Amino acid sequence: MEQNLNGIIKYNIEPDGCLTGIFSNNDSKINPSQCDIYPEIAKKRSSDNLGNNLVGTYDCFFFGGKPNCKLEIIESENEMVFHFEWSTKKEPEPFHRGIGMRIDEKTIVVAYWHVIAH
Repeated sequence: MEQNLNGIIKYNIEPDGCLTGIFSNNDSKINPSQCDIYPEIAKKRSSDNLGNNLVGTYDCFFFGGKPNCKLEIIESENEMVFHFEWSTKKEPEPFHRGIGMRIDEKTIVVAYWHVIAH
């Protein structure tokens, strides 16, 4: 597997456990001299862990990329750092992976990269 930094996303953690975010990446640049910004929504699948607990599976909808994907958030060694994986039913292996840091109770910032299988 090769990792190429692809983009960043800033998520707001909503009271119902959903994530609303804005992202920019190398794929979405229409004009290379400017940074295009797009919205993303991630709705948590299970009602068991709503609220501030980020860990879990989400239905993810975003613009400028692959729609209707699955986002899996996995907790790291502490409650500040999390691992992210985006995949689809058609492509069950992640097409993006990322690492995010919770910067306050309501915000997490993620850097992510393409996953390229060899």
